[in-house]
Amino acid sequence: MDVSFLDDDQWLNDLAFLVDITKYLTDLNLTLQGRKQFVDNLYEHVKASINKLQLFHQQFILKKVVHFSTLSSRKSETVNHDKYCTLINSLIDGFKLRFSDFSDKFDEMELFGTDSTNVPGMFQLELIEIQNSSERKRTFAEHDLLTFYGQYATSDLFPFLSKHALRFLSLFGNTYCCEQLFLNENKC
Repeated sequence: MDVSFLDDDQWLNDLAFLVDITKYLTDLNLTLQGRKQFVDNLYEHVKASINKLQLFHQQFILKKVVHFSTLSSRKSETVNHDKYCTLINSLIDGFKLRFSDFSDKFDEMELFGTDSTNVPGMFQLELIEIQNSSERKRTFAEHDLLTFYGQYATSDLFPFLSKHALRFLSLFGNTYCCEQLFLNENKC
């Protein structure tokens, strides 16, 4: 059996890079499969992963492999940093393209970072009311969207925003409900 590739530094570096990047992607995958997560939580995890990839990209430009433990164990002078920069950039572009619709929808749910003049008229007064309530800012930070709109920004107080939020939350239901549905279907 020919195992000469085990003496090839470039091949071993590629393998080390693949091991490290696969770990990050697997971690993201497992996080996205977590229980009781709504679409806003899922997208936050995706955004964090894109930010991590951007950090990795910048570090590879500077020839740093701090967050790539397997690759960092290889001889630095044999590592093709430019190649890995390109690969990471492709991952970033792929994530951004794949989740561009989420980005647009997520921006609609940024209650406290949205200028009220940039939203449709039916939301403007309700948005101003919520944005200027320190109690609602606090409860928004402490709870998920469903709890916030179910208990603190109810439809009788904010009919347009709560209806919009519930429509947003129902895009996919939550991961736990979907998971339980499929588990129960498979038992039948």
